[in-house]
Amino acid sequence: MSPPSKSTDGGSSHYWLAALLPALLYLLLSHHIHPSQHPRKRSIFGLGGRSYDVITSSLTIGDGANSPDVLTPGDIFYLDASSLAEQGGDDGRILAKLVHPLEAVVGSPYKYPGGTTSSSSAPQSSISTSTSDHVLRAVHSLAYQHDTELGRGYLLLSSLAHSGRIWRWEVGGGPITIGRSLHMDRSGCRSNQWTPGGQRCPPNDDIVQSSFQEDDHRMGSAGITVEIVRDAESSRDGRLVVVERGERRIVRIEDDGSRTPLVLTVPDPCGRGANNSSTEGFMTRLSGTGRVLYGPFGDLIFTDTTQCDDDGSAASAVYVLREAVNVPPLPAPSSREAHGWTQIPTEGIHARGEGEKIVETLFDGMDAVADIAFGPGGEELYVAGMVDGAARIVKIALHDDADHNDDGEVAPRRGKRDKASAIGTASTTNMAEPFFDLSRKYNGMSSPSDAAFAIVVDNGGNVYASYPGGVVVIDSSGTEIASLAISPAITGSKNDDKPCAALPADFLIIPTALEIGDDGYLYVSTSTSLMRIQSRIGPAIIGTDMVIPAKKKN
Repeated sequence: MSPPSKSTDGGSSHYWLAALLPALLYLLLSHHIHPSQHPRKRSIFGLGGRSYDVITSSLTIGDGANSPDVLTPGDIFYLDASSLAEQGGDDGRILAKLVHPLEAVVGSPYKYPGGTTSSSSAPQSSISTSTSDHVLRAVHSLAYQHDTELGRGYLLLSSLAHSGRIWRWEVGGGPITIGRSLHMDRSGCRSNQWTPGGQRCPPNDDIVQSSFQEDDHRMGSAGITVEIVRDAESSRDGRLVVVERGERRIVRIEDDGSRTPLVLTVPDPCGRGANNSSTEGFMTRLSGTGRVLYGPFGDLIFTDTTQCDDDGSAASAVYVLREAVNVPPLPAPSSREAHGWTQIPTEGIHARGEGEKIVETLFDGMDAVADIAFGPGGEELYVAGMVDGAARIVKIALHDDADHNDDGEVAPRRGKRDKASAIGTASTTNMAEPFFDLSRKYNGMSSPSDAAFAIVVDNGGNVYASYPGGVVVIDSSGTEIASLAISPAITGSKNDDKPCAALPADFLIIPTALEIGDDGYLYVSTSTSLMRIQSRIGPAIIGTDMVIPAKKKN
């Protein structure tokens, strides 16, 4: 006789209980422990879990010139209502306490060259000697990618160090943080064909042992973005696009791992065309490509800086490859051969067509372009950079009817413009409108042109711009509404925070990139770290229904 069967009801309930309890405890702990009460934010149970260094727990509301308004910052960040009483002083600013602080989740921003000083006393060595803190080197760009199969997204970090790496930061669907993992190795240099002076692509296996000075030979990946896909659920659902500095090109990573070159050359911005007086038809290889992103029609927008002369003079511009989403993928064998391409083929099986996918100059009104970002809907492009030694942000209106007609054909649109248009003195139909002067946020730095800065836009049209020592939030009218001071030299936290103990008094953390994730976080990177702050906002949404479909072949 067989033994009596055991009831499965009780067992099932115990399984559900075992699965539910950790998540429930995590939820309760994370919502009831006030982060501002702890110098380090603990993870699950606070026992043996991962903890993060708190960089700042306060937000400055107002710019000192206008009456501070706590409503708008309160719609962006979680503020402690008890701290919103106006502070003493004559400038009218309000120092509000953040319920969720800015925290360093990977690496440390308190390391050279993750920061600088306003004097010449920059630290020459790392504050931390932990090898795990040295993994992030020369972080250049961030991009958030959505995975439809996982049902969630993750953040990608692009590194210029050595031959380049792309790191991945994500939080799992349960209470346990997945954290950092390697997404792609040798992301910027593989073939040894385009390295300067016949060098070989530097190996990545000795990044931890190398000095920061050796990172000056940066052949890794710079800008990264996610391709927009027509009628996709999100504009972040597509394939990854990478700027390969060591290969001097922009490529798209296909599903099988092959790399399809999208851009190799751009119109020369240095005036080295016919008779050295015109750039008409004169193309030059990519050399200092920075940021890259997609517009609502599937156009690829990117920045590039070209060295013009041996004396170090350079020219910078924003370029566009129209309908880049329709560039056909290369099979793996052809992908390997494409490392040697000097230009995109105009004949043969890999030809782009009848010359319709040609790179054009979109904007060249700045001495050095630092970053680009689209506003909600992709109707406005924000460009940040240096103009006559001043850090500026300008806004360019992109009119749908000026770009594509009813037949889906691309009409001529904004070409090159002189520098005057970048500062708003040119009366042209598509001039760049002055948006914000970032120079006053540079805290007396003697050479602000040497400092990188970044921008990103949220779904409410607010622009976030980094500067040495912090991040400023600007509303859609160009008015500063709040700022996050993230450096000991500004916050005055040097003596209270052990990681800062060995830093010079004027040490400034310099952000290198900003990104807003679908997960409710604003991400801030430095050369050696990733920071994040929980917020109420989401990224600027760009619809996918306007992406131009590929033309049918006859």
